[in-house]
Amino acid sequence: MSDSARSSLNLEQQRKRAKELRRALADGRADAAVRVIEQLPRARLHSPRDVLAPPLTLSEAQFVVAREAGYSSWPALKHALEDPETAEARERDAVLDAAIAGDDWRIDAALARTPDLLRRSLHLAAALGDADAVAALLAADPSSADHPGGRRGWRPLLYLCASRARRQTAVARRTIARRLIAAGARLTGREPGFQSSHGTMLSPDHELLAIEAAAGGAADPELVRLLLDAGGSLDETTVALLQAVRGGNTEVLALLLERLPRDLLWQVGWALREAVALERLDMARMLAAQADLPAEAAIRDAIGRGSPEILGVLFGDGTSGRTDQALDTAYRVAVRCDHRTAVEWLRTRGATESALTPADRAIGAALAGQPNPVGPADVSGSLEEEHHRMLAWATRHGREAAVPALLRLGLDAAAQDLDGETPLRLAVFAGAVDAVDALLRAGAPVDARNFDGDTALDAAMESSDRGLRETFTRRLLEAGAAPHEPAPIEPEDADALFERAADAMASGDVAGLRALLDEEPSLAHARSARPHRATLLHYCGANGVEEQRQTPAATDPELARLLLDRGAEANATCLLYGGGATALGLALSSIHPVRAGWRRRLAEVLLRAGARLDGDRTHGSLSAMAALGDLDGVRQRLDSARVTRTQEARHVQTAFWWACEFGRTAVADHLLDRGADIGAPNGNGQTGLHLAASDGWLDTVQQLLARGAPLEIENEWGGTPLGNVLWAAVHYDPNVDYTPIVAALIEAGAAVDPRHLEWWRTQEVLTPLSKPRIEALLALRRW
Repeated sequence: MSDSARSSLNLEQQRKRAKELRRALADGRADAAVRVIEQLPRARLHSPRDVLAPPLTLSEAQFVVAREAGYSSWPALKHALEDPETAEARERDAVLDAAIAGDDWRIDAALARTPDLLRRSLHLAAALGDADAVAALLAADPSSADHPGGRRGWRPLLYLCASRARRQTAVARRTIARRLIAAGARLTGREPGFQSSHGTMLSPDHELLAIEAAAGGAADPELVRLLLDAGGSLDETTVALLQAVRGGNTEVLALLLERLPRDLLWQVGWALREAVALERLDMARMLAAQADLPAEAAIRDAIGRGSPEILGVLFGDGTSGRTDQALDTAYRVAVRCDHRTAVEWLRTRGATESALTPADRAIGAALAGQPNPVGPADVSGSLEEEHHRMLAWATRHGREAAVPALLRLGLDAAAQDLDGETPLRLAVFAGAVDAVDALLRAGAPVDARNFDGDTALDAAMESSDRGLRETFTRRLLEAGAAPHEPAPIEPEDADALFERAADAMASGDVAGLRALLDEEPSLAHARSARPHRATLLHYCGANGVEEQRQTPAATDPELARLLLDRGAEANATCLLYGGGATALGLALSSIHPVRAGWRRRLAEVLLRAGARLDGDRTHGSLSAMAALGDLDGVRQRLDSARVTRTQEARHVQTAFWWACEFGRTAVADHLLDRGADIGAPNGNGQTGLHLAASDGWLDTVQQLLARGAPLEIENEWGGTPLGNVLWAAVHYDPNVDYTPIVAALIEAGAAVDPRHLEWWRTQEVLTPLSKPRIEALLALRRW
């Protein structure tokens, strides 16, 4: 039971729950049997059928109810509920929760029971905007202005700013804020030990700065301005704009857009996605004026959520070099979501059928209740990770009737959505009996857990519909679902152990990590309690997790090998970067493995353990073999005739890029013979030559040049292969002397812009000895 739920408990309610449990068990209800098995020691080794046979004593029922509430026994629950100090603390925390949620009714009910409650808590008085109570409490203890308190451990100013309750007290809140600041309340700095991450950025429970909380909670422009004028800095913020969108006040958003430092405008992207989620077209327009358009992530969100009217804002004027790519991507999403309004709008902007894959067409038809328009082999050959996630999308968006047809197309019944939910759990939540049956027939893992460790059986047990709860519970038990082991009463112990393991990762302590895994083997697949819900394997990429743990030492391939040997899932996802992040994806997009000199070795360890490249479940092995340099495997895969010519061309091209990026010269050469286009750019505009050159693979660069690789194609950032190399020598890999690669490119005819030389002379190079040698090469061949 959550802390907020525990705070609202009362003893009579719990007695009633124990009696209801006994009656439910006597009636033969499977959901009651599961509850008993999960909590009662004598029932752990029995089946639900066996548990239903003997009667449950009242003391046993009370024990089960107490355990479900998070207490070790019924006497422990009674003591907690009857102790006056504990009861008051629970009541106070319940009111603070209600204030942050903006639930004025719950607040009024609590204060009616305990009228003087807020006069005994500065945190509560601040959250409820009671200036007189705050003044009295500060007069009694001026040092309390910056003391943490309440279940969240926040300081009074943060509670005041985060509170959505009683917004009519805005003037009093500003008065309170001035008093707290005058008494020493800090305006900047997060709670002790907090480190931002991409997961926490999007979490509603993000440990906010006061100014972020004021934007999203109080949503008062004058309070935000007061904090800014008093010295509150936006420099440390990560979600100021996103919180302003959540707060819903356009004046607050305008103020923050005006004051936000230019180097923090990356916050616009996350805020745009929030504006799409909340259908705030006005705020999307304000944000788009500061955004790099087209805003592709927000566009995908808009189509997936059914909000096409915002597309024109997100695409911009169509002059960006990325417009065509964004148009194609959006069109594919619209077709496979059967979003006909968005499809028609995108066609008016120039989208064509050529952008679609067979899987896009087939999935869109299935959602529309139409026959598959393409052959089964064509569908299976073009399935990607985002296609498999359409099972979850369908159940989330009321299209669960299409689940059987989607499964017939070959979509993976086990595919998790970006937030870790499985199609089976989502179908249970949707009350979709036919979809649940279809998923079970298709082999959906019945005990698969989401990021919180919950299964489909847990979802069934949470249903408020008694009939559905019983139906799903019985179906899942018959399919082999196992009730949970009893949860520990003190989950902090497990969380602390995970934190110790993450620290061992950050310091590269292989022996220390091994000792912790010996002590607790489940750590190999455990998840962080932090909002990003990463596994330890994700920490190997040192990307997006806590800042103090983003170290080159964490990327040691031996750490990854140890975790994989102990059972870590190579393709587990987490909530970093908006969800769906894998250890391999994080490692390949992180600078830390590069700086440590372990990028290729770390990728090899993960690939050999089955990590997927590009999320391609069907043909990912070709890319993986190319990245690993497995020439024989690549030949056999292409000679197996298991893909059509069109599919082969697409997979050969992707495999070619990976071969170049990992310096697999022989494989890249063979893939060129099999049809790869040496000058084709990937999604970032990078050709094979760009990739091989910036990663420092001289042999591969020389072979590509010998085969006529184009020298002047520019990537998305305007860099030619030579420009890429010069940038890499300054910013990318300190383990590579780029001089021979620069020489090879110039010898092959790469144009040297005079600006290259001017820029190079002003840079600090990662390999200092290379600077004069490269400067001489540039000076010799400049225009």
